[in-house]
Amino acid sequence: MGRFCFDPPLIGLSSGMQRVVSMISRASATDSTVLVTGESGTGKEVVVRNIHRLSARASKPLVILNALEVPDTLLQSELFGYARGTFTGAVRDREGLVEKANGGTFFLDEIGDMPPSLQASLLRTVQEREVRRMGEGARRRIDVRFVFATNRNLESLVRKGNFRADLFYRINVIRIKIPPLRERREDIPVLAEYFLREIGAEMGRRTQRFSADALRMLTAYDWPGNVRELRNEVERILVMNDDPDQATLSTDLLSAKVINGFAGVGEGFDETLSIHEGSSTLHEAVRKLEVKAIKSALRRFQGNKSRAAGSLGITRQGLLKKMKRYRIVVERLDEEIQAVDENLFDLR
Repeated sequence: MGRFCFDPPLIGLSSGMQRVVSMISRASATDSTVLVTGESGTGKEVVVRNIHRLSARASKPLVILNALEVPDTLLQSELFGYARGTFTGAVRDREGLVEKANGGTFFLDEIGDMPPSLQASLLRTVQEREVRRMGEGARRRIDVRFVFATNRNLESLVRKGNFRADLFYRINVIRIKIPPLRERREDIPVLAEYFLREIGAEMGRRTQRFSADALRMLTAYDWPGNVRELRNEVERILVMNDDPDQATLSTDLLSAKVINGFAGVGEGFDETLSIHEGSSTLHEAVRKLEVKAIKSALRRFQGNKSRAAGSLGITRQGLLKKMKRYRIVVERLDEEIQAVDENLFDLR
């Protein structure tokens, strides 16, 4: 499963992404309906484009519609088309986007936000492979492969009565769940370096790399906007860098949210904060941030080094090396916790 077997590229060597790659390979060999799920920014459209490109329908159209981009009042005509005279302005027959995908793939994104009034029509179209244009009585046969995507929990919407159960079961044939970036942290350095090369080439920059400390900070951040947010961060770094000939990009170019996230500050960060505060050098600032993050992780997991390393996005061996370098001893952390508990007891 090479990194560059896909177009658009599907970057990731984690077990989670390997499962996605395997599912794409299986799905592309069939005409079965596919449901792609995952948080916003995880790359659902990239998965769909690769399913189509690797399928027997690759030479035919891939038609894409985002249910949120079209007002509910116009969504039916966009999907299924209309006959001349159906409404004011309908001066000629018009095929819908589902028909335009005939022979190829139709991808409906954000299906979880589709109005209930149209779900029955979509069910009929997917089930019978036929469409009826607005204002027409006859139905037209179509040869279309359907792929859907959503960042919503469709099972929950079904339970609440906001999504038809029969439509859900019809589209939930092959399901591909894309893990969020925080659950595949080992992919973050690979993605960051890939975006650095890609965007740098677009900007005409020389080849650059992130420093080891910068990659550690990027890896530790949770990326609520997932791959899209990471790409935006890399682009911001390149735009804000005053030295385009700089070979190695250091931590001082990272945004405050990434720096504070590495320090364990979490959300609600202050954009005015600087890692230089209270530190004479950048190296000293990074050291303090690393010590704080490591101690926090070890306390959170009660000294379990494997789990602490995983939460920090580094290997257990890497954590042990840092603990040795910074002279962090788990027993001393226990003493610190005990001292805090005793102070709290005194306050009572």
